[in-house]
Amino acid sequence: MKIIYTKGRVLFTLSLLVALLGVNFNALATPPCTPPTLSATPTDMTCHGTTNGSVSLTVSGGSLPYSFSWTSSTGFMSTNQNISGLDSGSYTVVVTEGGTCTSTTTVIVSEPAPLTVFTASNAPFCPGGTLTLYATPTGGTAAYAYSWSGPAGFSSTDQSPNIPAATAANNGVYNLLVTDAHSCTVPSTFSVLLYPSPVVNLGADAYICGSGGSTTLNAGNPGSTYVWNTSATTQIITVTLPGSYWVTATNFYACSESDTNNVSASPYVTPTDTIHESLNNICFGVPVTFTATVTNGGTNPSFNWSKNGLFISGATNSTYTDAALNNGDYIVNRVTSNFPCALPVNTVYSDSIFMGVTANLPVSVTMTHTPDTACSGTPVTFSATGVNGGGGPSFQWIRGGVVVGSGTSYTYSPTTTDTVIVNMVSSLVCHQPDTARDTSTFVIYPHLIPYASVSFSPNDTVAYLGAVVTFFCASTYAGTSPTFQWYVNRVAVVGATNSSYARHVYENDTVRCVVRSNAICAIPNKDTSNAVIIYASFLDVTDINATGNGVSLFPNPTAGNFTLTGAVGVRNDDELQIEVMDLKGSVVYRKSIASQRGQINEPLNLAGQLANGVYFLRIISDADQKQLKLIINK
Repeated sequence: MKIIYTKGRVLFTLSLLVALLGVNFNALATPPCTPPTLSATPTDMTCHGTTNGSVSLTVSGGSLPYSFSWTSSTGFMSTNQNISGLDSGSYTVVVTEGGTCTSTTTVIVSEPAPLTVFTASNAPFCPGGTLTLYATPTGGTAAYAYSWSGPAGFSSTDQSPNIPAATAANNGVYNLLVTDAHSCTVPSTFSVLLYPSPVVNLGADAYICGSGGSTTLNAGNPGSTYVWNTSATTQIITVTLPGSYWVTATNFYACSESDTNNVSASPYVTPTDTIHESLNNICFGVPVTFTATVTNGGTNPSFNWSKNGLFISGATNSTYTDAALNNGDYIVNRVTSNFPCALPVNTVYSDSIFMGVTANLPVSVTMTHTPDTACSGTPVTFSATGVNGGGGPSFQWIRGGVVVGSGTSYTYSPTTTDTVIVNMVSSLVCHQPDTARDTSTFVIYPHLIPYASVSFSPNDTVAYLGAVVTFFCASTYAGTSPTFQWYVNRVAVVGATNSSYARHVYENDTVRCVVRSNAICAIPNKDTSNAVIIYASFLDVTDINATGNGVSLFPNPTAGNFTLTGAVGVRNDDELQIEVMDLKGSVVYRKSIASQRGQINEPLNLAGQLANGVYFLRIISDADQKQLKLIINK
């Protein structure tokens, strides 16, 4: 026989003798083991019906590793060392150590009894007693906490709270929430209803009116029992003497209430109503308060005010205020007494109050100033004209936010554009508004001296006599429509009254312009411009290759009729050519004349052919040419 031990387990090599010998070699081959020691600690469920129980298992002894097998009667199984999420019950674990040894232990997980609460109160009872609420919790885990809520804002944390002097306002549903030591909760709701009390009201203190009169007192609450201080036991009693009377009424629930009425004696009286106003003879819009004074009106008389015979909605107090009265309006008050002995009538009317009301006249003021326009430093007078100012209105003049004058007018010398305000307060009793105002903003014109300056085109020297030069007069500070006058050589040119002036130049000229300003405050109102001198180019009128005496024409300037006389530079009779040219060099007239022994004396009439201006007349012969200046001035 051969025995081999491997890792605590026995392997046997047996011969056929083993069976014959009958020896239990397994027992001889198993080595000894140590069972593990177990310690299980349960944690019970916190609230009834929850699954939050657990077991903590501690293992010692034996050899590692350990294996775990948990079971319960409810079918729970687990191979964890520690288990949780448990319901109540018995839990068994089998622990096997590294060899073959096992240990077993059983633990109980408990749950608390269900948390319940019984609630009640000492109701019903008659109002006025102390209401006590009761709470009796069972199950769960002590200690318990309480949270009450109920009608009329009730709340409490007592187990059995009290509500003293309870009334019908404490009737209703009460809620309770009980919390145990593990925060398990249970709610409860119940209702409280007190017995109703009789409502005893003998009314306002009564009166016995007149001689031999009486009054009745009624305790109400039919079906109740009554005890009067007169020993009467009925609901209603009749009294004929003044005094204090009280009654206690007890209803079906044995709840009682009492009341007292102090009865007085009085003769029959008639109420009176007298009214007066706070103001009269007023201006329209002034509020007036009317006040009623009542005698024998009782404890709570009623009022109705009327205007012009019509009752006024909402005017039901002892005073009435009106701010919309017109002249002739009348006010009356009606009063109804609640005094029991106000007989035979309890409603009376006051006398009428007639109102004197004066209409408010519209007040205005208008300002004017003289002159309408002014230059800087010129005195300006402002005048105020009032409407409905009365016999003695007051005026106030304001400039720059400062009061500068009073009275109906104000004068000062402004230097710049300014604003003046006038206020007028009417002396009339009834006017509107209290203060009238007018404002005037006026323009002050500065003193501006006009200035004139002359320019010209094209230049200050003409290229030929009779050329046109245009002069321009520029003006500043001359207003919107200045006037112009041109002067040549200090002589005014008739009709030259525009800002420009064109002139034919035949000789040296000195040109000026005078500007007159239409500006309001132009002092002085005119200016004379600078002087412009225009130079004329004199072209010599001399013979050309002349060999004898010269030729002249007369008159020159001429209206067109003139005579040519003189020697033309030839000695024999000869035919000459006469040509007249304008300043542009164009021939505007041509004629043939004859000379006698070199002399000419030829009258010419060109009045209908030439316009005013400067021309050149040429005398052409075979021997030479002569040129003369011809001026046509018709």
